[in-house]
Amino acid sequence: WMLTKLYRWQMTRGNIVGIIIGVLPGAGASLGSFAAYTLEKRFFDRRHTFGTGDPRGVSAPEAGNTGAAGGALLPMLPRGAPGSGTTASGLMAISPA
Repeated sequence: WMLTKLYRWQMTRGNIVGIIIGVLPGAGASLGSFAAYTLEKRFFDRRHTFGTGDPRGVSAPEAGNTGAAGGALLPMLPRGAPGSGTTASGLMAISPA
């Protein structure tokens, strides 16, 4: 839990980026992860330690991956249009026969 508190802002930013990417139809979780990593590296890597094992370079993309999965649910719930293949399977599972 100590690391969670230490890197909470990186995870928050990554999650927000992931949700925004996840809402786009067909974008997928890998694009959310890549966008979160790019944002962290471009704007918040002041010590130039990304790519050398810095935990900030792992926490933001993982949060972006998770946020994209949740963001893909947003277009599905009101309109019934799934945002990814995973949510399409979920929609198929909950739809009446």
